[in-house]
Amino acid sequence: MFRKIIKHVILPTGLHAITTKDGRIHILSENEYEHAVWFKRVLINNNLKTKSW
Repeated sequence: MFRKIIKHVILPTGLHAITTKDGRIHILSENEYEHAVWFKRVLINNNLKTKSW
């Protein structure tokens, strides 16, 4: 899960490139991105928190 997204770019290949606050770059397929967004919405809607790593 991404804590702080600084930049989100959809590449010409259809992949999502996400840069987070800690400087990491995550490359996700459309399905992976949709799942991550869905999971984030579920957490927010149910007032849940994820485990801190």
